[in-house]
Amino acid sequence: VRYITTGARVPEGADAVAKVEDTREVWEDGKLLIEISVASKAGGNIRKIGSDTKEGDIVLRKGCRIGAGEIGLLAALGIATVQIHRRPRVAIFSTGDELVDVAAAGARDENRGQVVDCNRPMLCALVEESGAEAIDLGIIPDQPGELRKRFEEALGAADVIVSSGGVSRGSKDHIKALLQDLGTVHFGEMCMKPGKPTTFATALPPAHTTVAGARHRLVFALPGNPVSCFVTFKLLAVP
Repeated sequence: VRYITTGARVPEGADAVAKVEDTREVWEDGKLLIEISVASKAGGNIRKIGSDTKEGDIVLRKGCRIGAGEIGLLAALGIATVQIHRRPRVAIFSTGDELVDVAAAGARDENRGQVVDCNRPMLCALVEESGAEAIDLGIIPDQPGELRKRFEEALGAADVIVSSGGVSRGSKDHIKALLQDLGTVHFGEMCMKPGKPTTFATALPPAHTTVAGARHRLVFALPGNPVSCFVTFKLLAVP
């Protein structure tokens, strides 16, 4: 009988390990004996080296999110570094002259038809919930020049842009035309309700950008209706 600590190499000639709590020290004639109170069988309480993973096993799949468990697994395998991608940056803004930030909800003028912007806080939370980084760009009025300026700012700062409002057929709905000018509109309507006027486009960032590379940005222009906004983000943007 030989004492070893948890995780130590099994002594040569031994084929089983008894837990210390299943043993008792007994002294007889000045000699220390170890009494084992449980039956042991070959291989008991022994893990063979490499038994947790076999050669060729997939331990992490490409594109998985690296958290505490994954870091521990990599360390156990002796892997100090892996190639990763940073979290996607998602720029979020709402459009509409009638919108008021939730922080100023108490001062809104209901006689002018002002409503609290609930889409932007919701979208920011959805983006963070999905594992990306939300960039809140506020509320943009229904003015083509201001919309273009803020869209170009978003294209330079983020990988994905999510806007709400301004995608229907009204005289103040400028988003579709703007996206056609800035990039390529892949669809401007969907055969579903809620969410029919949802628009998806891709566009390159402006010449001066804070994000390296000339990769196309994804643009999800969602309806202003909060339910439509929520549903279409879940169905289109999250995947």
